[in-house]
Amino acid sequence: MCIRDSSNMVCKVSAFGVDHTFEAQSRPGFFSGVATVVTKLFNVVKPSVAIFGQKDAVQLHLIRKLVRDLNFDIQIIGGDIIREPNGLAMSSRNNYLTTEDRERAAIIYKALQWAEQLFIRGERKAETLIKEIQMKLQGESHISKIDYIMIDDYETFKPVDAVLPSNSVLIISLAVVFLEQGLLII
Repeated sequence: MCIRDSSNMVCKVSAFGVDHTFEAQSRPGFFSGVATVVTKLFNVVKPSVAIFGQKDAVQLHLIRKLVRDLNFDIQIIGGDIIREPNGLAMSSRNNYLTTEDRERAAIIYKALQWAEQLFIRGERKAETLIKEIQMKLQGESHISKIDYIMIDDYETFKPVDAVLPSNSVLIISLAVVFLEQGLLII
């Protein structure tokens, strides 16, 4: 089902509507690959229900749109984020981290919790919340790069200026690069 070499493929599913996200810009072509593989999987398996994790919010959003746009008769359920004891969201990508980096990656969840506390205390500027997360992460020597930190509207995946009760559902997304192990997307 996986596409190792797409150069010989004549037909692919294009993923429009998420290509403006930082995650898509960080990994060009990734979401079209996801859309193609998931479409092939749905055509072979013909499920009535499929569960995809909320941790990969852009991917979940894309799959919901794919099911709607291509008229698949499938109920898509967003599975809860399950965390390791240190707070790191469980993901197959965590296998690329060393044991030490898995423990160190807990700072990501702590930075998100810090932003949540600031919000509870009344901070509403998205820019301020992003800067606070960035400051928490920049002090970590094992993080070689912060690829992006965004607070987006979940329906449009466009950045918001303020986190207000009138906003629809918002999502904080970020990606960091660990020194030796590669990209970790939260």
